[in-house]
Amino acid sequence: MWYKTNGETLNAFAFPTYTEELMEWQRYKDRMTWSASGFEDGLQPNQIGDWSLRPTIKTSPMQTYIVDDEKFNPSAELARVFENISQQIGEGHDTRPPLSYLMTCCQFMWVRNQDKRPLTETKQKHNDAFSSIQTFTQTWSTNWGQLNNDNYVWQLKDFLQLSARFYYFYSNSNVLVQDDIDEINDGIRLHCDVGLNRAKGTTDYSMGVIPKNLLGYCWKSLADDIANKKEHRMCASQWCTRVFKENIRPNKQSCGNSCSTSISRSQRVKKAHEGRESIFIEVGQ
Repeated sequence: MWYKTNGETLNAFAFPTYTEELMEWQRYKDRMTWSASGFEDGLQPNQIGDWSLRPTIKTSPMQTYIVDDEKFNPSAELARVFENISQQIGEGHDTRPPLSYLMTCCQFMWVRNQDKRPLTETKQKHNDAFSSIQTFTQTWSTNWGQLNNDNYVWQLKDFLQLSARFYYFYSNSNVLVQDDIDEINDGIRLHCDVGLNRAKGTTDYSMGVIPKNLLGYCWKSLADDIANKKEHRMCASQWCTRVFKENIRPNKQSCGNSCSTSISRSQRVKKAHEGRESIFIEVGQ
């Protein structure tokens, strides 16, 4: 059972009061977008960096939702984000781009010099990769909200690194070594409270993992998926990042109306995921 606290923090001497409620999270009502705060120190004059996520509308209100009631899997979708990025940037090539190249591409965008000459082919490819990384990470954040609830501002490189690690864990769930397990456990310990608690007004105790933020929930969800060998099914629409939970009906093809329309169009030409290997299973198979 999931718990939320009354706002107090855990310490060495006392536990906060717990209520038997599903974990509640917040996300912005409007779409999230990556915004640059300016020309970052250390970059060239024709490079823009320092990208952080903000709501499209500055006054966008936060909405509360219960992640446990969702039909989608946030941790698996982080892995799907990296899979989409790698496939889209590597499309037309025999191999996917290395993470080192993606990390370079996500840290800045090229702009034209004062002479207004067009960008070189290499710089344009860099910008195309940068755009793909922005698009898929932005979609995840719009769906799920902010990973942390403190003052740390997540950069584009932070999201890329995290999604790459989750993709690795899901891809190698059967052959993880001890260092991998330690990293997952560290993620849980850093972003979750683990221990004994008592429901308010009762003498009943529970031993539980209580995420401090959405990042903690994702690490806990990842560990649960690996421990219980769950089957993950993805939306059949091309480039969609949605991954369903196990309780979704087997014949469900899409995550929503927009993807249903996209699937209908793509199937008239070719199968949306044809030729693309995935660690997830297409819904309906």
